[in-house]
Amino acid sequence: MFYNNLLSIPILLICSGLLEDWSATNVQKNFPATTRHHSATGMVYSGLVAVLISYCTPWCIRATSSTTYAMAGALNKLPVAVLGIVFFASPVTGAGAAAIFMGVLSGVVYSWEKTRETAARRGSQAGEPILPLQVTRQKS
Repeated sequence: MFYNNLLSIPILLICSGLLEDWSATNVQKNFPATTRHHSATGMVYSGLVAVLISYCTPWCIRATSSTTYAMAGALNKLPVAVLGIVFFASPVTGAGAAAIFMGVLSGVVYSWEKTRETAARRGSQAGEPILPLQVTRQKS
């Protein structure tokens, strides 16, 4: 994560210097003095959250699995779709309703299977706690 972000900084600075209008008039227009502090604060918070998300992604994959991470990423779009229908009066189509239903169903099936898998592991390793970061070593 560190090197990825570090390597992107020179590219962003060069592109910004070449492609953006950094004249005083344009800066004053886009960042008025009355809201400049709030805009800068929002940009700093946004950057910090992006760094934290970049850090948490591999941590989450290590703690669970890549499949679980992908399912969480897919399932977090379902509430957004439902809220779009409710609050923004999006038209409800058969295909949209079917897609939302299939998403919910896939989440239920995945959760059910993970629960069965965990129960099966507990049965075979009686007495050993199952920890998400537990390192197993092979006996030599």
